[in-house]
Amino acid sequence: MWQTFLAKGVAGLLVLTSNVDGTLLQKVFDNFDVAQAQATQPDDRVRILREVEASIGATQLNLQLKQAIVESAANEADRIAGTRNDLPSVQNKAGAMLRSIGMYERAESHYLRAYEISKRRRGSNDESTLNIANNLANCINDQGRHAEAEVLLRQALDGRQRVLGFSHPLTLDSINNLSVCINAQGRYIEAEPHYRRAVDGKKRVLGPDNPSTLDSIINLAGCFYHQGRYAEAEPLFRQAEEGYVRVLGPSHPRARQAKSSLALVSTRRE
Repeated sequence: MWQTFLAKGVAGLLVLTSNVDGTLLQKVFDNFDVAQAQATQPDDRVRILREVEASIGATQLNLQLKQAIVESAANEADRIAGTRNDLPSVQNKAGAMLRSIGMYERAESHYLRAYEISKRRRGSNDESTLNIANNLANCINDQGRHAEAEVLLRQALDGRQRVLGFSHPLTLDSINNLSVCINAQGRYIEAEPHYRRAVDGKKRVLGPDNPSTLDSIINLAGCFYHQGRYAEAEPLFRQAEEGYVRVLGPSHPRARQAKSSLALVSTRRE
């Protein structure tokens, strides 16, 4: 496999998949690690891993092989599309996995494929279609195309409010996501009431220590921070950090990021 990769790159490593299962695909994706690979002869394993490190490194090879696994599964699902009702779901999951490793352009193509198929099969106001639209918009926003993402986020929010109601957790997620997009464009005053609505709604529906609630709290704190309102930002950063530590543990990336943000805003207030 390693020699094939050296000769042909990712395209030469397409994985044969006879029946794409989204849950199994996610499990393989999450657990895949070149460093844990086995070989018939122990010496071969040591030699191959040494070659990998000397070339692109195990971390980069992991990313490339994960991409190959996801792209293969999605392509196979497309190939047998006529016999599958879950094609939008598979493509959406492929987008989510690729987005999680920073391959935003490839992720966008799968989200877009899922969105187009879901709209055609289920309609624009179907809950699944709205979920995919939200994911596609977030992926576009990740790439800095905020104005383009905002249009799609507003469509997803309007649809979720109609279909799911104003207090549904997914609707509240859409409010938060729209706030993030508006905030990223420097429109902090406009973003603030949306953030407040997301925080208030999530506290009521999900509870104050739900990670999604804490995400919105730290987003609102960041909105205050960017406006220089450090006295208002600091208690929210502290609230988020304490919540993350309770729920996720002190070593979780979100807890560490909240701690760092709290230290920064505290320095600004001195």
